Amino acid sequence: MEKIIYTFINALKSYYKNYFNFRGTSNRVEFWYPFFYNTIIWGFAYLLPENPEPFINWVDWLGFSVVIIYFVNIIPFISVSVRRLHDTNRSGWNLLWSIILIGLIVVLIWMAGQSRPNHWENSTHSDDFKFCINCGDKILKNSQFCSSCGIKIDESESGDESKKDISTGKTLLP
Repeated sequence: MEKIIYTFINALKSYYKNYFNFRGTSNRVEFWYPFFYNTIIWGFAYLLPENPEPFINWVDWLGFSVVIIYFVNIIPFISVSVRRLHDTNRSGWNLLWSIILIGLIVVLIWMAGQSRPNHWENSTHSDDFKFCINCGDKILKNSQFCSSCGIKIDESESGDESKKDISTGKTLLP
């Protein structure tokens, strides 16, 4: 459970940190956790009563807050979607297919796909990334945990990487 919460928090940090970043790539964790986060917010906004006579004060405040959060999340959600399409070796313009229902289904299937070699990854600063020795997923150089598998990554003075299992705390050999 700790690993899930940790990766959820890191995915949301990355989501807001890359607010206007439409270049580079995002792995599945960096896309799906914000997707579910936004689905809950949008679903909650949809479920607010239209005529809340007895609850007018708190519904007005709550409705206003949800609308603000909704609009604050539109741009980063589009940017993480574009980066996720880049990670599957597709152009971000393919996101426009989601305007129609059948296109939305196709785009969601693409988003669920495996990361593939692509030319968008080369456009990011390669010095900022390293790869997890457990699952091979791309992570930031200064990350302490892999956002995909949750393994703790330690940097020793010699530059060698070792990994620790979060659940047991034991150091695993590469």
